[in-house]
Amino acid sequence: MITGVVPVNGEHRMRSVLVVEDNPAMRSLMKRMLKTAYEVETASCVDEALRMAQERLFDALLLDIHLGETRTGIDLLQLLRQMPAYREVPAVACTAYMGKRASALEAGFDEYVEKPFTKTQLHEALARVLSSSRRLVARDERRTWAPDRHANTRIAEGTSSRPEIRNDHV
Repeated sequence: MITGVVPVNGEHRMRSVLVVEDNPAMRSLMKRMLKTAYEVETASCVDEALRMAQERLFDALLLDIHLGETRTGIDLLQLLRQMPAYREVPAVACTAYMGKRASALEAGFDEYVEKPFTKTQLHEALARVLSSSRRLVARDERRTWAPDRHANTRIAEGTSSRPEIRNDHV
């Protein structure tokens, strides 16, 4: 199972998650559910989330679909995807509306969690998107590395925050 702790420059740090939820009680609950495994920051609206995303790079996004304003979590995801650093950051949709998984995935989310959810379901969704992320983010450099989908690419074990890439062709 993937945990929220990853090595960076020889030290371990918790992965960071931006939770965007308009309901204060749900926002607080989600933060409590995640804080033991992740560094969690919360925002209540699109504008606040955009400001926070411009100030730092998060490892994953957990976005409520219906934010109680004219703009939605889908709108927020589209705005974040326009920022180069956030083009491939994994995003989990969170909604109380049943049966919206297909539309959330079609809108660009990597995973979907339906409210009400358990702590385990929330952690499993984040673990899935973080473990299957197609790219690595060097947090200190805000750079993106995208592997060639057609190559047999492996990341060599090392202590550097920048991965050594080996393409083994037979």
